Amino acid sequence: MYKLSHFTETDMQKIKEIMLHYPFALISGTGTDGFPVATQLPVDTIHRGDELFLRGHLMKDTDHHLAFEKNNRVMAVFTGPQHYISASWYVKKKVASTWNYISIQAKGIIQFLDFSETIKILEEITDKYENKDSPASFSQLEKPYVLELANYVVGFEIKIEHLENVFKLSQNHSVETQKSIIAALEKDGSDNAMAIARLMKQRL
Repeated sequence: MYKLSHFTETDMQKIKEIMLHYPFALISGTGTDGFPVATQLPVDTIHRGDELFLRGHLMKDTDHHLAFEKNNRVMAVFTGPQHYISASWYVKKKVASTWNYISIQAKGIIQFLDFSETIKILEEITDKYENKDSPASFSQLEKPYVLELANYVVGFEIKIEHLENVFKLSQNHSVETQKSIIAALEKDGSDNAMAIARLMKQRL
């Protein structure tokens, strides 16, 4: 991971906000052949006391499931907003352009859960994104359907043991240049541009 002190966020609340807002994480580990394996999954980030956990489910008997069973040390990568930053937006323009982005790496131990906990996780993830009155809410699903679905997936929980991040938001530039970048991003108006601009504003 690209690590410089001025691009490292120390506020745990801000780190957790990104993990919650961008929950579609890439979970990676080492396969049985020694090569990396990875999958992208929605996960829920939860606190228990001072400890942080990720909860989700994945399809059984995939390469990543088999790999994680043999080696339970995994890494979850959360990718936040990102956008190209043109040096033409700087006060001093004849320098290299760059990219602003947020990335969080959570390393930990994955534990696979039993059938009842898997169903509980299916309920948690469904009801997190569906309104209670939605016809797709967990309570509206037929029990035989849920039981059949749960046969093909397995719930998991990752206890996070090490957390690293990059919040690269032009902190190494003058306030004048940062304001100019923000103005250019807001003029762009795309979702990523607006998200980066908002995060930069919070640090001025």
